[in-house]
Amino acid sequence: MSQKTLKDLVEFEKKDKDYFHQCIDILPYEKLKSFIFLYGYNPQNFKKDIPKTIKQFSRGFPHCKNPNEIDESINTLFKDIEEAIKKEEIKKINFLEKDLNEIDDLEHRINLEKINKGDFLKENNDIISKENIIRAIFENKPSREDYIASSVIRPEEFDYVVKRFGLVGIMSNLNSDSREYKDIFSKVTEIQLHLNLLDFKERVKVKEFKKDKPGLYKNIRELFGRYEWALMDLFGHGFKPKDLSKINKEAYILFINNRRDDAEEYMREYNVRPKHRRMFLSKFKKIYDGYRGLSSKVTTSTFENHIRKIFDRLNVFYRRQINYKDIIKTDRKYIADFVVGNIIIEVGSVEDNFIHDENYFRTIADKRELAEKAGYKFYFIDDVDKDYYKKTIKEAIKQAFVPKEVYELIDEPYKKERSKLVPAVDLLTKSLEQPIHSPREIYFASNKYKKRWAVGNMKKKTVSVNP
Repeated sequence: MSQKTLKDLVEFEKKDKDYFHQCIDILPYEKLKSFIFLYGYNPQNFKKDIPKTIKQFSRGFPHCKNPNEIDESINTLFKDIEEAIKKEEIKKINFLEKDLNEIDDLEHRINLEKINKGDFLKENNDIISKENIIRAIFENKPSREDYIASSVIRPEEFDYVVKRFGLVGIMSNLNSDSREYKDIFSKVTEIQLHLNLLDFKERVKVKEFKKDKPGLYKNIRELFGRYEWALMDLFGHGFKPKDLSKINKEAYILFINNRRDDAEEYMREYNVRPKHRRMFLSKFKKIYDGYRGLSSKVTTSTFENHIRKIFDRLNVFYRRQINYKDIIKTDRKYIADFVVGNIIIEVGSVEDNFIHDENYFRTIADKRELAEKAGYKFYFIDDVDKDYYKKTIKEAIKQAFVPKEVYELIDEPYKKERSKLVPAVDLLTKSLEQPIHSPREIYFASNKYKKRWAVGNMKKKTVSVNP
């Protein structure tokens, strides 16, 4: 479309005033909002009157005075109107009955093919708006898996798909008896046999693999587009956090034994991406500190902090501010100041003016009884008898050890918190004032969430929303 100016807008309105008003009316709310934000005026005002000159325009819309900015805004308005008209025309088409060969755009064709393959829309067409179906076709970006599964890729589009996703991207569009199909299939089988000889850790060491087997690496890139995609297609794992759980469990052990640097170097060796390394190390620290009680917000005395510094300086594994419930079978809400191996240490302090009344010492006696019954040694130290507390610390250090359960905490560190988004199949049951916004929320709903029962609920709660 050629550049439009204020003169073109005036002529457009003069030629067919009613049609011009219709075009302004069909502009989406999001476009109007964006337009007001960018240029400082609402195109809806043109329904009343259109300024005929730049000078009149500047007076009527003082936020848009610059002639170049006015022309830019008019040109943007024409583009928005053209786009809105196309969408209105598209709404009249019944895409569920449309021939795939009639759609020129590859992405739109794949999306429509995907819709037609499922029965979700066809079974529930009366409760899903046509607008959402159109958005699913025109606004959704097909994934690599969608391209590989698609059988509507035209021969003239093969080069584009192969450059993006490798030769496997066009296999579904080739005749299984053709020489090209058999050649690709033979190469894929050969690569799978080679990679089967390697264990998981050897496969994910990309740099070493590329250096040792350059020819095989080149063939993998030619067939699958990326080395990681080959691993995904052939073995079901790539380099995503969830795929690297074995490596990250070992990295967590290194984090416990040798701390951060060794763990990070180990993950770097296995090609774990920097952002994933940072994520894992943060998770390791959170889990490890949480187990040891280092992230506890309980107020501690100066003397207790002094004991902590001694343990830290000597690299002693200890837990602090730990609930007795976590180490002993009891209903009491007691907290242990330090747990070092099989020793529980309670710390008192005269300098900090802690209240040491009868109730306090009764609690200490109760804690001692609980600890000794559970097989722990119990010591109460304070900053008065320095010889006793030094002797206690030495004994604790001698028998300190890292419990086995701390190594088992890293079950699935990559697991993110559950999304707060409502499942798409539930969104479909909502009122018309709350339409579905994501294209994928339409035709993947039942397949993704496996809630076929929700379809019945939709029919009960939702009236027909087809325009």
